Amino acid sequence: ALYTLSDFGAVALMQYDAFTRVIFTQYTSAFDRSLAASLSLVLVAVTGSLLILERRVARGRGANGSRGAGHHHAHAHYRLGAGAARGLQPVRLGRWRGPALAFCAALVGLGVVVPVAVLLTWLTSAQRVAPTGTDLLGPALNTFWAGLLTALVVGAAGLPLAILGARGVGRFGRGLAQAAYLGNGLPGLVIALALVFFGANLVPALYQTLPLLIFGYAIRFLPLSVGATRSALAQINPRFEEAGCSLGLSPWWVAWRVTVPLARAGVLGGMALAFLSAARELPATLLLAPTGFRTLTTEIWMAQAQARYTQAAAPALLIILLSALSLALILRGNHKAGKRA
Repeated sequence: ALYTLSDFGAVALMQYDAFTRVIFTQYTSAFDRSLAASLSLVLVAVTGSLLILERRVARGRGANGSRGAGHHHAHAHYRLGAGAARGLQPVRLGRWRGPALAFCAALVGLGVVVPVAVLLTWLTSAQRVAPTGTDLLGPALNTFWAGLLTALVVGAAGLPLAILGARGVGRFGRGLAQAAYLGNGLPGLVIALALVFFGANLVPALYQTLPLLIFGYAIRFLPLSVGATRSALAQINPRFEEAGCSLGLSPWWVAWRVTVPLARAGVLGGMALAFLSAARELPATLLLAPTGFRTLTTEIWMAQAQARYTQAAAPALLIILLSALSLALILRGNHKAGKRA
């Protein structure tokens, strides 16, 4: 629901007057931008209501799940003993096997095969008219470096927050870690508008610069890194860290030698998610990017604005390729983590 409320590209391309498209239209075309600000506040209120509702439901489920169980290990996700591995037995579907496979195949076909086939058809048509290649090298490199810088920033910033949330004992520390998730509830367009005002009025030297763009990306996608890293930390038995401290190591050295290596898959997974999301982000790029800074998403945006849909095929396929590489890294990390567990 949060992603649907915050999405801009799909509703803008399909000219559907959702919150994000109307806010962007008011900001770019109207001289009075107070309506854009008012609509942004309404959108923030709606997303905030969803976050509060989700938190209450989660607390209710946690309270019910902890009844009758040991309080000390109520939220433990790590293995407490040696245990014995037992494989799950598959359930035979019988006559429902064919319809079930057809349903899954239809989902993959409509969601992956059909769009890729259409893009490949458009790419073939575009190559016949005007071959493309070197003109996309600059946007592709800009997309890669912006995504890589974002991944490094959120990886470095998300690790201490995740450790604070998973291992912190004070209310302030846990609250600070929870506050990092607010960026996940704020649409990228709203964050970009706030940073435009911040840069243009308070720090003009940063306005329309790459550091401000990376900062906007980091605010938007920091929750991805914190969430993935915190999930990895929740699966680490604290006794490993206690053993390191008992050997005379300082807490910082234990975190570097024990905690970080065990949580490496989660850290890299969160960074890969941030890279993938930054490569696909459109509204923040349109509003915060330096003049002349073209990315693959802005290439798609300009192509559709000029009704040159075949010219959008190559950058769209490159984004799919980047997404596939990022997902491969995430799945590989999860596979390795599963083997270690």
